Amino acid sequence: MMKSLNLLIPAAIVAGAVALALYAMPRTYQIYMPQKAVAETYSATSDDAIPTGRIAGRIVWEGALPEAPPVKGMIGGAVRGPLWGTVPNPAAPSIHPTNRGIANAVVHLKSVGPNAKRWTYLPLSVEMRESKIGLIQGDIPTQLGFVRLGDDVNFAPRDAWYQMVRVRGADFFTSPLWNPLALPALALAGGIATPALPPPNADRIVKRKFDHSGHIAISSGTGYFWNGADAFVCEHPYYSLTDAEGRFELTHVPPGEYEIVAWLKNWNILSKDRDPETGKIMRLNFNKPFTTTGRVNVIEGQTANVELSLP
Repeated sequence: MMKSLNLLIPAAIVAGAVALALYAMPRTYQIYMPQKAVAETYSATSDDAIPTGRIAGRIVWEGALPEAPPVKGMIGGAVRGPLWGTVPNPAAPSIHPTNRGIANAVVHLKSVGPNAKRWTYLPLSVEMRESKIGLIQGDIPTQLGFVRLGDDVNFAPRDAWYQMVRVRGADFFTSPLWNPLALPALALAGGIATPALPPPNADRIVKRKFDHSGHIAISSGTGYFWNGADAFVCEHPYYSLTDAEGRFELTHVPPGEYEIVAWLKNWNILSKDRDPETGKIMRLNFNKPFTTTGRVNVIEGQTANVELSLP
């Protein structure tokens, strides 16, 4: 009996060591994403043959001005502990009180054929600063960003504590972000313990390639439900964001007839994800966005005027 035990114990130790080594090995997790066919991929024209058509117009709200009630939940406290309170609805619309123009609505052409202009938007970055998600197009902060299909987006941590950025929609992933250079300051301030996950890389930037076209919703993966941003992964450069009075323009459009789309994020809350222990809100899920479409005919060298209304 003792001999059997003497043989079993080393075998168990070896088996445990092998299991631990296998568990500690780096892993690559792959999530299935259905391949989305591009309806019509545009072909950029040469610089000396840029089209001269133009589309200009407004997106207006029809009916009574909507209400977006505030929401209660966790609003901070990553270092000193949770802080609960009431915040404005993060998707509340901005509608001009007199002319009913809708700000920060997305306008785009549904598809564009050959001889289009080149991609004009500067690269998009996502920053996490003071627990707020911010979008930077080039070096300009924006409410909503545009990414060329197949391009990278930089996710940059600017906070002194651990964060998670969650992407859903045309793409699907969650990425850890934290700033290792700020850990000494946290220790002096009596902050949190060192995060368990390693930094993404030496410069703390996480790069993600977006190769599925459509809308992406960017939110917090660490419970800041009020925190979010939106972007579009674009098959062509004819995307625009409305100004404070709901105006927009699309320049250098090839001649032809197009379907034009207006998109506005819905502020009506469909459901709330809650922490199972505290019951506090961790994430808001909104209803489907408001959309409307129209037809526009573009003539070379002329401006086509369009007005679309929501909802």
